[in-house]
Parts: sequence; structure tokens; C-alpha cells
Amino acid sequence: MDKRLAYARTPYLEETLQVIAPPLSAGHRWLVDLNVDLVTQLAVALGARTTLRLTSEMPLAGTADKTERLVQICAHAGEQQLWAGSGTRQYLDTSVLARSDIAVIWNEFAARHPQYAQAWPRQDFQPGLSVVDAACAVGWAGLAVMLRAAFTAYRSTALPGEPR
Repeated sequence: MDKRLAYARTPYLEETLQVIAPPLSAGHRWLVDLNVDLVTQLAVALGARTTLRLTSEMPLAGTADKTERLVQICAHAGEQQLWAGSGTRQYLDTSVLARSDIAVIWNEFAARHPQYAQAWPRQDFQPGLSVVDAACAVGWAGLAVMLRAAFTAYRSTALPGEPR
């Protein structure tokens, strides 16, 4: 199936494909390599100033505890703050992080999901779709502006340990 079918009538399809097509057609042998390539290209397209670090390249001690592993990752990266998605509430032990002086900010994205004109306007807005959906609708620059505005507004109100 042609990847253009679902988004054929969106205004930024070609711009979006210029970013995602090279990694998708690069012939990566391993899924991790495709994922790193895609995430890197998306970060560049969105103007993110970040460094992608692989935990497989960090000298982490083996542990079965997910929270302890996050403590090690934060320590290696020199981070004192963990932005945690709502899905981690089932297993994330914030007291372990607090003992290591790592503050947790719950990133409740669903409630503040930015809205934009999607490809199928007769349906209600569908949040949580791929970044490709938003990029096809508003372009990479438009998406970067939306995300930065939402992040800035959220960060100014989010307190460590409080769901928002």
C-alpha cells in the first residue's frame, strides 16, 4: 500500500516524506538502527536541541528493577529531573528516585494534546496519532511551534511529583 494514500490530501505530505523516507528506505538491518535514524531525523526536523543517548552504550549495573535502572540512567546523564509519562505510574517508585535527588514531573500529555486540522475533517479530532499525522497537517515548522508552546505552558505549571 502506498504510504501517500492516507495523507494524500494533506498540505505538507511531501515535506513530511522528505524527513521520514530516507530512514525508512535506508535498509537498516536492525529495528534499533531504524528507530535511532527516525528519531534523529524527527528531532532535526523539529529543531530539537538534544543529544540522543543509547542506554546500551552506558555503563549501567545490571538490575531487574525499572526504577533503579532509571536512577542509573539519570545519574549517567547528569539529570536531576525525570519527565515521566502517565503509563509509568504502575511501576515507577518515586521514593527511590527522591532518595537519589531526582524529581519526577508527570507528563500528562493527553489532556493538553494540541489540536490541528486532520486529514479527515468529518470525524472528531483524534489525539495520540503519529507525529507524521501532525507534520502532514501543519508542517515541521508548524508542529515545532505547537509543541514548544504546549511544552512552555505546561512546564510553567507542572510541579515535581504533581500530575498535570
